[in-house]
Amino acid sequence: IKEGPLHTCPEGRVTLLPRFAFKKRHFRLSTQALAYAKVPQGQVLGSIPVEQIRAVEQVDKGTFQHPRVLQVVAQDGTGQLHTTYLQCKSAPELWQWLWALRRATSANR
Repeated sequence: IKEGPLHTCPEGRVTLLPRFAFKKRHFRLSTQALAYAKVPQGQVLGSIPVEQIRAVEQVDKGTFQHPRVLQVVAQDGTGQLHTTYLQCKSAPELWQWLWALRRATSANR
């Protein structure tokens, strides 16, 4: 559905210096999962099944000292919620990812 480089920060990595918590990864959104790797054709390091994604939202601009951050909230098999933060390089890219993720997860709501 969509793919490209984003900076990511899992929920547990949020620090007082958030710019150091974000890592550049290549993301690929399919109808099954949001997966990421270090490079476009690299080994998948992690993924979130689309059916587990409960919310996709833009984060307030001041939260991470970065503009253009969105959060993906997923619920695992035990019912636990996990949040992953994604930083986009531009406002149009942010809106493209928000639209693609919301479209892919529309059946989950």
